[in-house]
Amino acid sequence: MVIRHKKGRDLDLTRIDKIVKEIEPADQNVIEEARKRTAQLDMPLRALRELHIIGEPLCGVTGSLHPAIDKKAILVMASDHGIARSGTSAHPQSVSGEMVKTFLRGGAGINVLSRQIGAHVIVVDNGYHSRYF
Repeated sequence: MVIRHKKGRDLDLTRIDKIVKEIEPADQNVIEEARKRTAQLDMPLRALRELHIIGEPLCGVTGSLHPAIDKKAILVMASDHGIARSGTSAHPQSVSGEMVKTFLRGGAGINVLSRQIGAHVIVVDNGYHSRYF
């Protein structure tokens, strides 16, 4: 399958389709074991809510109670929503452009955090009205 990208480039989805077909379901037994393990920790039940929500399925996907995450990426979705034009935004629309430039330059807070964990920052044009992409 080929999709025409809005900037005129064709996106070949053949490789993506192949990868998607090779994805196996998460191992529900491992997810249950991860839940049991976190229930045994010395803290209030589900105290690390988001980490449980992410971590337990990650165990099921990898099939391990101790999953290794060797390749990490942080997606930053850049978009404009029109609020700035209505005059109710705290910042003008130009701030979005400056932030995108800072993300791409590696100078934003998310870039600092990503370097600490060895993650790659990917800035995604998600309806952004500028020329920086």
